[in-house]
Amino acid sequence: AGGDKEKKDGKKAADPAHSVPGTLTEQLKVNSGKGETKKFNLPIPETQKSSTFDKVVPSTFRPSHAYIRHRINYNDDYSFTGDVEYELTHEDEEWLQSSKKYGPKGDFPFSEDLMEKAIDVMERRTGRDVPIEQSEAVALCKRQLDFEPVKENKVLDDLYNYWKRKRQRLRKTFF
Repeated sequence: AGGDKEKKDGKKAADPAHSVPGTLTEQLKVNSGKGETKKFNLPIPETQKSSTFDKVVPSTFRPSHAYIRHRINYNDDYSFTGDVEYELTHEDEEWLQSSKKYGPKGDFPFSEDLMEKAIDVMERRTGRDVPIEQSEAVALCKRQLDFEPVKENKVLDDLYNYWKRKRQRLRKTFF
């Protein structure tokens, strides 16, 4: 068939149209439960031998078989760049719209876009840890968003309290 080439050991090579450039691939056949088998080409990372591995890793170490989701650790990086990952929920929008101080007709209107960015910054800084302190969150938002509210405007304090209550209620990160 098109693209299937037989190797010397009798196994078929992965179809180059479905392989990831620069990596080896391994075909995996999965039974869908409906009597059909689907083929997947999974990338296999290249590995290197380490002369210090036995000195660094204890002999009792056993790798986990659990799926590990990789997230960039932002705890030590204060330069958050790239796209905003957090999207306001309906609950967030209602909180902002109903606010007498920060809503569209309030004394200190706060945009949904800015609220999204502020929550994103607090989430990234906190990660899966205990929520950051209010003073750190406010300072970080001011620095990252280039936002300096007037003295009477406590939007970042109020937003922090809203975010922390919501996070504690959900008992998880927002993304």
